[in-house]
Amino acid sequence: MNALTSFGEFSPAPAPVPAPVKTKTPAPRVIRHGTIRGYVTHGCRCDVCRTVEMERQRRYRARMKAGEVARRPNDPNAVPVMVRGTLYPSIAAAAQALGVMPSTISGHLRRHGHCDFVGLGQKSPAHNRDAHRTTPISIHGRRFPSIKAASDYLGVPYGWLYKAIRTGRPANAGDRILAALMRADAQTEGRA
Repeated sequence: MNALTSFGEFSPAPAPVPAPVKTKTPAPRVIRHGTIRGYVTHGCRCDVCRTVEMERQRRYRARMKAGEVARRPNDPNAVPVMVRGTLYPSIAAAAQALGVMPSTISGHLRRHGHCDFVGLGQKSPAHNRDAHRTTPISIHGRRFPSIKAASDYLGVPYGWLYKAIRTGRPANAGDRILAALMRADAQTEGRA
């Protein structure tokens, strides 16, 4: 229905007001401070709850270190893992036998698809098969197995020698390298 305004014009009917939505106000949460539930479930970060949680973690780590944490050897959800020909019943069992964390095993499985490099360290034989793949270089007729070997022999910084060989800079690099080579040869002859 339209109503006549004071100026003789019709104004649109007012929009209907929606009925108020009945919402149930949640009951206030009762947090029992000083319990695990207060910290973990309710997310309470008061000093009392934090202290209790830290103590719980400390006790768990001590039990884990002492070997008192129960392992589930026949867990149906356990993933059997093959490491260098040995089959372990689970990731946790493999990690314990190899002396690494379970996340290391699962990370290797995710990244490489196998766990053959786990527990060997970075200098495992499989990783160092090609031994750094160095490029031999020649400086004024003298051959070196790598730039690092040349910098050690000449007594110059590796970074400077690398830039001098690769880019030819600074302009007097050839003279400085020759001087360093002559100095190193003289020192070697003096020792012999």
